[in-house]
Amino acid sequence: SFFRYSPTSQMAQVPMVPRRRQPLRLYTAPLLTLRLFLSAMLQWVQQGLGYAASHPLTVWALVPLFGLYVCGLPVAPLQPYWGWVEARAHFALWWFGLGVLSSIGLGTGMHTGLLFLFPHIIGVSHSAQVCGSMNFTTGPDGELLCGEGGHPATFLQIFRGVFWACFFWGAGTAIGEIPPFLFTRAATLAGESEGQLEALDSSKDSSVVKSMKHWMVSCLQRYGFWAVLLFSAWPNMAFDMCGMACGHFLMPFWTFFGATFLGKALIKVNVQAALIILVFHMDYLAAVLARIERLSPRLAAVLQQVVETQKEKLLAR
Repeated sequence: SFFRYSPTSQMAQVPMVPRRRQPLRLYTAPLLTLRLFLSAMLQWVQQGLGYAASHPLTVWALVPLFGLYVCGLPVAPLQPYWGWVEARAHFALWWFGLGVLSSIGLGTGMHTGLLFLFPHIIGVSHSAQVCGSMNFTTGPDGELLCGEGGHPATFLQIFRGVFWACFFWGAGTAIGEIPPFLFTRAATLAGESEGQLEALDSSKDSSVVKSMKHWMVSCLQRYGFWAVLLFSAWPNMAFDMCGMACGHFLMPFWTFFGATFLGKALIKVNVQAALIILVFHMDYLAAVLARIERLSPRLAAVLQQVVETQKEKLLAR
């Protein structure tokens, strides 16, 4: 089923090819390695484009919407609406792309959460508190423009203000976890599964790390969907190994991706956003500064000055 699967029965269906893989390294055969890599990438891109072009969602939804957009551009009454659509599409693609960059690359991706998303959450939270409401915009030079009126921003209002950025970023991180899963799954189906999980017994790892790796694989084999959901719902630096293990045991794609998407786009990133909003809220900062003042009034004064300086800079930019 979607939530449970039998890795043993799946593995039994794989035709094991008794052949020895020839060692191929970039530093020993650079031209051959690059040629095979480019050939494989071209083949995968062609297959992906062909699949996307013939998918019912593309044929019956995306193509008609794109045609409606192109035909409606010259229509003057619709132009304000197209501007709204383009702005939202740019917003979604920006955060989605940052999410993909964060997780793709087997641990070598950019830390776009620390570089972009978390500062964005802090900025929205701080701006809502400085302006006294969610009625604010950002000028062309990055300056904060507070609007008039509005009610004091609550936690839920601030959270709602950053939800879609978090959602699209989380969705991008889920997409970035697909390549390790597909690569390992393709190798298993080709009969080259030997040595794929040899990292579990790496001599460089301590006994505790080895035990944790074996426990993770055991949970994946036993619980399937729910194990992937658990491992993706918290900041797990070893999730690439989780994806490789799922591909090795031939977990169905939608089981793996569905659990990964729910864990990363709807659970993990929103929990992180909620914690950031709570930690960087001025009321909580004031409580922390009050506690610090009891221990060291001088340190509390310095920290208070830093907070006020950052607040003035935010308003003056």
